[in-house]
Amino acid sequence: MELYKKFRKTAEATGAVVELIEADEKALAKAINKAIGDAERVVYSDPVDLSPKLFRAFLSQKDVITNPHEKDLEAAEVGITDAFCAVARTGSICLSLDNNAGAVISLLSKKHIAVLSLDSIVSRPRDVFELSAAIERDFVFISGPSATADMGELVRGAHGPGYLHIILLI
Repeated sequence: MELYKKFRKTAEATGAVVELIEADEKALAKAINKAIGDAERVVYSDPVDLSPKLFRAFLSQKDVITNPHEKDLEAAEVGITDAFCAVARTGSICLSLDNNAGAVISLLSKKHIAVLSLDSIVSRPRDVFELSAAIERDFVFISGPSATADMGELVRGAHGPGYLHIILLI
């Protein structure tokens, strides 16, 4: 639980929202629906590291685009992916780039909802490379919502999602 507390603190410092729920398909559906809010254009990428069964209740309740095309991705308000790891020290999540559209969904939607297991949290970035899930896989570290201050004030969503919601499953 210590790694979780550190992860939550650092992830929230980057501007992300972190939620801890039971690894149950109904609890996950409720959490995702709450995070989506009133968004209508929701794209979803099949999970690589979590059981697809966890998402069944959510997919049966909501009109979600499960095989997004370019036009769907351009108009996406919310993108839902899984992640294979989280890093406590940086508040980052690790997302596989090998997944169907997961990488694109995580970059093009206005709001990114990432789901991963609580026991996938590691202490430091270098610890990720000791995980079997990271070996021979292309992945990216995501630390909070997209933000830039290149031209003055901090602007969220300039180069990617302006909102990151992380759901950790117990």
